[in-house]
Amino acid sequence: MVKARFQKVAGLLMVAAAGMGGVALLMLIDAGTAGISMVAAADTVSGKDWTPPENPDPQTILNEAQADAKAKRYEIALAKQVWFHENALSLNQAMTGVRLSFALSNWESLGRAYPPALAKLQSIRDGLQERAMKGEDLMSAFADLAAINRTLGEDSRTSEAFRALDTLNPKAAKMAIFYVKPALVKSKDYDLYLKYTDVKRDYLQMRQLYELNMQMVEDKKFGPNLADFAKKSFRNGSATLIAILAVSDRKQEASDIASLAKKQIDDPDFHKELDAALTGTIPKAFP
Repeated sequence: MVKARFQKVAGLLMVAAAGMGGVALLMLIDAGTAGISMVAAADTVSGKDWTPPENPDPQTILNEAQADAKAKRYEIALAKQVWFHENALSLNQAMTGVRLSFALSNWESLGRAYPPALAKLQSIRDGLQERAMKGEDLMSAFADLAAINRTLGEDSRTSEAFRALDTLNPKAAKMAIFYVKPALVKSKDYDLYLKYTDVKRDYLQMRQLYELNMQMVEDKKFGPNLADFAKKSFRNGSATLIAILAVSDRKQEASDIASLAKKQIDDPDFHKELDAALTGTIPKAFP
C-alpha cells in the first residue's frame, strides 16, 4: 500500500542537497518513474564528510541517497541510507512503511553494487536479533529484523530467531508473532504459527482491516489502488490461515473460517481459492 501510494505521487520534486563541498546539487525527481535528471553535479564527498542539513527532511535525504547510488557515489549514499534508517521515525512517524519497504529495497540494491552497504545492513540485522533475544525493544526489533531479512531473501533467519524466542521467552514470542508470520509460512513452521494464533480473532482482525480500508476508498486520496490492495490482502490472508489449519488437521476450524470469508466477498474466483486452501494449498504470499 505504501509503495502504491508513493508511486501515485505526481509531478516533479525539486530537491536541494546541502553540505556537499559547498556545491549545490539539484535533482528533478519524477515520483512516478523514479527517473532522475542531474542538473548540476556536486563535488565528490565521502560518507564520513556528509552530515545532515539543519532541519533535515527524511524523504528528501532518502531521495538523495537513491540519486547518489545511481551516480555511483556509493559511500555517501550509504551514509544517507543509514541516517534515514536511524532517524526517520523520530522526525516523521508516517515514514514507518517507507522505512521498512522502499528504503530497504534501495539499500539492498546499493549493497549489490557496493558490498560495504550490504555488510552494514547485515550488521544492523545481526544487532537487532541480539536485542530481540534479550527482550530489548522487542516489537521494534522484530519488526525491523523481519523486514530486513525479507528484503535480503533470508526469511529463514527470522524463523530461526523466533523459534529461539519461543524457547527462551514464550510471553515475548506472543508479542512478536505479528511480525514473523510470513516467515513462518515460508519455512512451513505451521505448528509454531498456530501456537501463537487465535484463529477466530485473527480472521476477525483481517475482516475489520478489510472493511476499514474499503471505507477509506471513498477518500479521493486513496481511491481504487487501496481497494485492490484491501481485497488482495484479505483474500490472501484468509486463504493462508485456512490452508494452514487444513494441513494441521484442524479441518473444522478451516471450514468455519472459509464459510465466513465466502460471505464476506461473494466472488467465484475467491471461493475457488478458499476451496483450494481447504485441501491444504498454501497461496503465494502477498504482497
